[in-house]
Order: sequence, then structure tokens, then C-alpha cells
Amino acid sequence: MFLNLLPEENKKDFMILANSIMMADGVQAEEELSNIDAYCREMNIEKEEYKTEMLDDSVASISSLSFSIKKAVYLELYALAVSDNDFDDSERELLKRFKNAFEISDTDEDNIREVCDEYITVCNKMNSILM
Repeated sequence: MFLNLLPEENKKDFMILANSIMMADGVQAEEELSNIDAYCREMNIEKEEYKTEMLDDSVASISSLSFSIKKAVYLELYALAVSDNDFDDSERELLKRFKNAFEISDTDEDNIREVCDEYITVCNKMNSILM
């Protein structure tokens, strides 16, 4: 949704972070894979295997961006983590790490979670109407 804010040189960093969230619980859920595909389309990049070995470098790279971009990245990563309706402890720990690295306040985190949860609820309602 907001990945168009990312500079070109940070798109791969985002995908490494997203891949680490998707792989955190050891399950690649269909919803998560669908989101990964959507991220690639939104950022106009090729889908490839993004190695999580570079996670520390990618966190540092994203951490150097503006606060609004860091909040957008955190929002996208939170939405990915909850997209499969299984918000695992390992995903929570990774998000906590990203939150601290990006200097996201508790208030901002609460607001991000609230709006993502509302968005998911609305999407589920639309799907139930249309399907």
C-alpha cells in the first residue's frame, strides 16, 4: 500500500524483512505468499528468494530512512504478520526488533495495529459480501 515511498535502493531490504516475517513461524501461508507477490508488483521488482542472512544490514538500511517511511514499512510488516490469522510469537519478536530499530513509539505501534486490524475486518466483510 505504501511501498511506493521506498527509495529504489531499499526495496530489496524491505523484501528481506518481509521474507523474515513470513518465515518466522516456519510456515509460508498462502496469504503471506500472496502479499509477497503483491509487494513485488507494487514496487515493480522481480520476485526472487530474499535471503534473511542479510537481515541485520537490511534493518540498518531501513532504519536510516525518514520516520514516515519507517512507519509505513512497519505497517506493511505488521499486516503481513497477521495476514494468515496466526500471529506467532516469533513474528511478534521480529516485529518488536523492527519497532525498536525504527524507533516506533508505543502509541504509533498501537495506531498501526488498530488501523491494520480495522482494514482486515473491512476486507473480510467485503469478501463475505462478494463471495
